[in-house]
Amino acid sequence: MIVKKTLRYYRNHGFRKTLARSFLELSRRLDSSFQLSGDTSASESNATATSEAGEKVSPLGDNGEANIVNILAFLIEKVKEIENPQILELGSRAVTKESLRDMLELNFPHKYIGFDIHEGPNVDIVGDAHELGALFLKEQFDVVMSKAVFEHLAMPWKVVLEINKILKQGGLLFINTLQTFPLHEKPWDFWRFSDEAWKVLLNKWTGFEIIHANMEFPCTVVPKMDVMSIKDWEMNHEAYLLSNVIARKVRHFDENRLKWNIDIKDFLDSNYPKRP
Repeated sequence: MIVKKTLRYYRNHGFRKTLARSFLELSRRLDSSFQLSGDTSASESNATATSEAGEKVSPLGDNGEANIVNILAFLIEKVKEIENPQILELGSRAVTKESLRDMLELNFPHKYIGFDIHEGPNVDIVGDAHELGALFLKEQFDVVMSKAVFEHLAMPWKVVLEINKILKQGGLLFINTLQTFPLHEKPWDFWRFSDEAWKVLLNKWTGFEIIHANMEFPCTVVPKMDVMSIKDWEMNHEAYLLSNVIARKVRHFDENRLKWNIDIKDFLDSNYPKRP
């Protein structure tokens, strides 16, 4: 019932407002206790946090399935375990006035920096995420997080390495992006991510371990049959709207083995569009 209601709200109000609404209704929607259940990997077995009330919080709901409400609740409880955390949000510009900062309600001692490729509301520093290591101190942050950003990164594998540079040992990384979604913010819409993609980007070689990864909001991809020769297209292929991951930095990567010293300007002659 909750899933159907959320999907109905998404169709009427869009992705960003659905995320904000889901978190604001957290206390009403979640049970008093969360327990891990279902099939989890070894890295996910520790994916629990304890709220101030002593309740167990996990990225999984009472039905054993992950959703953005539980994931954000779990993330904020893990962040609260860090004393005065230094937090960096990538793509923080509040185009719709709904940043992760607002969704997470960071009402505890912390230092927050909003980072974006354009100036705007909730932006403290303007820059390119592909060059984080040149813009911030080494191991400066306890938490790096982003919402609806990674699909717009020209080289997400390079950004992962840059995040590793500025993230403290044991620091947390949260990424919310897309698995299946219409093109948007063109021409800077480059990638889609499955839950398996995170194993390629976030692993022992890049210096991370995955705490939790999932896809959510099942959807159907329907081809334009009038322009395709496919006759027996099945409508039950697996697809999801969102892809999420929470990871932890476990080591610094080997900079001699992993290098990608390519400037975006060397192969792109466009800029990320700036909406008002």
